[in-house]
Amino acid sequence: KKSVLLSFDDGYDDFAKNAMPILNEMGFKATVFISTGLMDNPGYLSWQEITEATPSAYLFANHTWSHKNMQTSKEKIAFEISTADSQLTERGLNSPKVFSYPYGLISDYAQAFLESLEYPLAFGTKPGSALCKKQRLELPRVRIGNTSLGFYGF
Repeated sequence: KKSVLLSFDDGYDDFAKNAMPILNEMGFKATVFISTGLMDNPGYLSWQEITEATPSAYLFANHTWSHKNMQTSKEKIAFEISTADSQLTERGLNSPKVFSYPYGLISDYAQAFLESLEYPLAFGTKPGSALCKKQRLELPRVRIGNTSLGFYGF
């Protein structure tokens, strides 16, 4: 009844430096949505850090290849999602298949493409509650940004 899903977007290197030690200490699990083409670049996680993360504690999931928003051409959407999907699968990281829309920008074609690849869930950034199964490819989340935790009721 009072469950929480912790998710982190983009795969910045500060996740391994700052968040992961706290999550490990507290025994919390999390989903990290990564743009696979950005890994191993300055400011981002390395594939080695991802591989060394406790597999039972972290799900590394699809956030496209280059963080392209999903309100672009069908060709770019297909490339971005499928390339990241393949790279995650090659590394044994794509189960379960979960997606997060960069910038929270959702499109009908992206939803259809995710469905064709058998993604059961995808997250946007609009706050709210999931009211029905039809929302499974546009699930709401509370976005925590550069705001004090008091703003969110903590």
